[in-house]
Amino acid sequence: MANINSLQMGDVLSTDLRISIKKSLFSKKAVYNPTNSTIKCDKKEYSAEVGSKIAQFLRGNSSDIVARAQNVEHLQESGLGNYLLELAVSDDHQFAAICLYQFDQLRYKAITEILYFEGEEAKVIAEKF
Repeated sequence: MANINSLQMGDVLSTDLRISIKKSLFSKKAVYNPTNSTIKCDKKEYSAEVGSKIAQFLRGNSSDIVARAQNVEHLQESGLGNYLLELAVSDDHQFAAICLYQFDQLRYKAITEILYFEGEEAKVIAEKF
């Protein structure tokens, strides 16, 4: 499990009006405001083959992505991969934000914009990753 500060997309998420950052003595907790649900963050690495499939299915608008996601099996992570997926999902699965990166010139570079999903769309996306 990652912390919102360790995500490359963390700064953007922190400024999103749907999300509040609650600070405690030793950590920060992200909360999805409409449902007051805690957001968990994660980073997952994928092989070149699986990563390119993910890149293909993350193209288009959110309804197209969700429609394609319903036909995709759970995607298998790899230990070290060419692709990195950053994921932020609320505990109630009513919010999800994802961004896909590809390793290039010794660092991960974003190949998708940050994609946001809410409601039923977020549930579908959350169960795929």
